[in-house]
Amino acid sequence: MYISNMVRACCTPSVRGILAGVLLAAACGGERAGPKLPADFLLTTADSTYWVSSGPNGLRMRSAPIFIARVDGRLSELYTTDVDRSYFDAVFLGQRIFLRDLVRGDSTELMSDTTVAALEQRFRRDHPSERLLDPDEDTAADPSISASATLDILDVHGPYLSFEYHTDIDVKRSGPVVDRHTGRRGVLDLRSRHAGTLTQLFGDSLSTQLVKAATQEWSAASRALAAHTESAGRVAAESMRGFAVDATSFSLDALDGKPLVVMAVPGTRRKSTTEPVALTPQEVGVPAWWRDVQATLPVGSDSVRRWTRTASQVTVQITARSTDREHARLVVRDDNARDWDLGLITAPVQHLLWLDQGTPADNRRALERAFDASATASGSTQVATRTPRSPSLNVAAHSSDAHGARIRTYELRPHDADGRKRPGARVRRNDS
Repeated sequence: MYISNMVRACCTPSVRGILAGVLLAAACGGERAGPKLPADFLLTTADSTYWVSSGPNGLRMRSAPIFIARVDGRLSELYTTDVDRSYFDAVFLGQRIFLRDLVRGDSTELMSDTTVAALEQRFRRDHPSERLLDPDEDTAADPSISASATLDILDVHGPYLSFEYHTDIDVKRSGPVVDRHTGRRGVLDLRSRHAGTLTQLFGDSLSTQLVKAATQEWSAASRALAAHTESAGRVAAESMRGFAVDATSFSLDALDGKPLVVMAVPGTRRKSTTEPVALTPQEVGVPAWWRDVQATLPVGSDSVRRWTRTASQVTVQITARSTDREHARLVVRDDNARDWDLGLITAPVQHLLWLDQGTPADNRRALERAFDASATASGSTQVATRTPRSPSLNVAAHSSDAHGARIRTYELRPHDADGRKRPGARVRRNDS
């Protein structure tokens, strides 16, 4: 999942970790103060959220390395935190997923790793003399145990978050704990903070059909591998013995606004990182809860994604056209069929959240604070303007500070009693 690769700038693709503001005015004559274009929306991509709004001077776009979602009508930020409870001879790195209400500013823990946490508790009980390290202290070059867990956010569809969960446990000495590497997917209900099930999302009958189809596909693949006589085929067949279809291991996807279910076969192996095996996406019809999701989703191929909306008798079309694997060009077309090129954004483009005139003022102020805070955290800002009199792009301020997390990642230490979030590295150093 999830939630582990993050920020690139919208206007200069080579620059990362940048909050960008772009003001584009009418390019075809200074006599018009601004477009007939009631555009106001948030666009989420794999690593950023872009805020596009229209005003008397044209279009304004800001980007921030945050993941914004609408949950029960409220704008919220999803983020992960690292939990580092390491000792000199043992490394334990876990993760949590949080949902922060932008208006209230409070965060709610949605889920956390329990596997690594349990191992750390056992180590502490068996080694009472070991001292918990501070963040800047090094571990041994070859610790007796290294355990980590990652919770990656794959996507959000309405109230449901799809994630991927990995654990990697490497043990250097014999004992009750052995090497173990796992990978699976899952869906989380953001409202109840409980696991979302196929039955809950799609009903008993369709849930049974989905699991049956996944089991058949996986069995056919297993038989095909088992029939191989070459050594590579035998090794692959052997490794698949730790995999089995599980009705709770799946994620949600979409195609042309319609829902898809991706069953992901979870696996466990003794050696090497283990990825769940994603099977063929299955169509599931359109359940009632999906109707609110459809307006956020594009139509078209991965290379050209479009959203169209009519408001105040004005039709707005937003197009994200891929330029390469990592970028797309964002174009807004107004009611006069005139295109407004906002430049490059990161790809793939996932969702578009319309901000209606009815969006409460406190939500907009909260968005401003979230984008401003992101700029402060990254230590960089970029402001670019384009006016009718000066068609060239003028960069007013610029910094190339780089960050690499999928969603803003913080480190929480056990002595952070007041719940502070502090930026921290995911990988611990050792003293080699």
